[in-house]
Amino acid sequence: MTRRLHIAALGMMGALFLTACQSTQTDSNGDTNANNPLSGQALVNTNQIKAHLGYLASDALEGRLPGSTGHEAASAYIAAEFAKYGLKPAGDNGTYMQRITFRNASLVQESPTMSIYYGDTNIELQYPKDFLTGKSMLETKSDVTADMVFVGYGVVSEEYGIDDYAGLDVEGKIVVSVPGRHTTLPNEEGAHISSGAERQRYAVERGAVGMITAQTPKSEENRP
Repeated sequence: MTRRLHIAALGMMGALFLTACQSTQTDSNGDTNANNPLSGQALVNTNQIKAHLGYLASDALEGRLPGSTGHEAASAYIAAEFAKYGLKPAGDNGTYMQRITFRNASLVQESPTMSIYYGDTNIELQYPKDFLTGKSMLETKSDVTADMVFVGYGVVSEEYGIDDYAGLDVEGKIVVSVPGRHTTLPNEEGAHISSGAERQRYAVERGAVGMITAQTPKSEENRP
């Protein structure tokens, strides 16, 4: 499913910054000229900042989800502010808007199933009580059956001498990892190296066909 929407060409934060500025300019007669807010020295106006944020963050815009009525209203508001400051339109057909196509997907709630086979034992898990899964932006249906391999945190970092995949063959298999990260990693670098997106990348690069994060008692305390 695709959805078309309008967005302000220069972005919301750019509009907030520009419209939060006032300036004064003194002409040859010593008079102050405040008609052109982009001339002279710009001064931050906290009242204008509060006014813009108050409207754009208000419940009336319902979160500004792309393509929603609230998002359209926010875009129109920002475009009007651009026009007030005489900014040259750089969008479609001489406007401040640019059309972009987004792909949208939703998960059919009764569709997810998961079974674990161990020898002659078959364990049927119930969604969402026993497991959670997300929607796919690429496929309308996916079905994966493969062996599982436990990879600890599932993190790889040559710089810090970490490779949770060392000695493991995950080609064509589902990797199982646990939340958290190695305590030897610095906070900032560790947050990136151990992020969900990076863990998925490590798994894909090694040929894995699926990934499961098994919650621990500690992680369930933090995110029940």
